[in-house]
Amino acid sequence: MPRTMRLNRLPHDLMKSYFATGKYCVCGYMADWLLNAARQLNINEITIDIINKTHIPGELNFHPFTYELSFLNAIIERALIQNGFNKDYIIEAKIKVVFKKKSKELVCLSWLIDRDMHKYESEPLTEFSYEEEFDPFNLKNKLNRSIKQKVSILW
Repeated sequence: MPRTMRLNRLPHDLMKSYFATGKYCVCGYMADWLLNAARQLNINEITIDIINKTHIPGELNFHPFTYELSFLNAIIERALIQNGFNKDYIIEAKIKVVFKKKSKELVCLSWLIDRDMHKYESEPLTEFSYEEEFDPFNLKNKLNRSIKQKVSILW
């Protein structure tokens, strides 16, 4: 019988993967993209819905934000299968990012909820924005054109 205790570390692992510094995109890391988007939208928190591959607010549902969500879903699925669960055992997986005013610091929390309504939560994780300020919405069209060109070359 699968043991849910083995899933306790999964929320932390998802955050570390989402904010990994190996995932640099155009002019910044994920923390840079999120912080600059939050400043442009004048908001102090963002919620990332991993299962549904969306962000709240919805203005953030473009590359690079959505690109990583498929990988996070794969991490969840792999952990479930390795520990004897069905791949749809987790019904909710979210990361909440809170921005500190006039700071490059992001405080992140992650949680999962399974079919039995058991909640797995991470400890708060602090991430930092490293790159210079940029407008992620100005780069949105540039990124989309670049991705379409790469896809058309591959096919």
